[in-house]
Amino acid sequence: VLSKEKGKDITNILVVVDMIKCTRDTLWGPSLRIWAEIIELLQENYPRLVKEVLVIHPPTMFAEIYLSLRPYMKPSTLELIKVFGNNYFKYLEQRIPIHYIPAYLGGYKCDFDNNQQCFEDLNWVEQVPQWLYLMSSSIQARAQEFNILAGAKHVEEYMVTLRNSLLSWEFYHISQPLFFAIYIDTISDKTCTFKKE
Repeated sequence: VLSKEKGKDITNILVVVDMIKCTRDTLWGPSLRIWAEIIELLQENYPRLVKEVLVIHPPTMFAEIYLSLRPYMKPSTLELIKVFGNNYFKYLEQRIPIHYIPAYLGGYKCDFDNNQQCFEDLNWVEQVPQWLYLMSSSIQARAQEFNILAGAKHVEEYMVTLRNSLLSWEFYHISQPLFFAIYIDTISDKTCTFKKE
């Protein structure tokens, strides 16, 4: 949408993370795990999407948070993060035209009702297309869960009867890396066609 609006390809984004009202309650436990998953998702699937991450108004415990998330970040991701205290504006206006920076951050942009946080720019009402819906009951009906102990292996066999079938999977590991392979068996010849560590 943005590429169409601007008339040129927009292939990466600048992320501004304003932590002014963040506390230990909002940045600990489950929320930290969510951030770790977002980081992994972006690194693995969209490595060039994020151009730069500017963290402004970091709270006093930011160092602890950063150390907690650091193991999930690749060196190339760590290079993208820049942390600023209250001296962020000069750097911010070098990256974003001042009329696009919300007024509460020092720019000129306000909503039509003079709200300096620009909530009207967020699309609160656009509906998610129905083809993207996936009901939790349908996920549970098809999902299988296995606990695989260190050094053990688990094998699943599927009969593919339709040409151009698509095989998809999702797995999580808690403590040790998984070695993952897909073999195709045409009558009796098993050939490894895919391997993932």
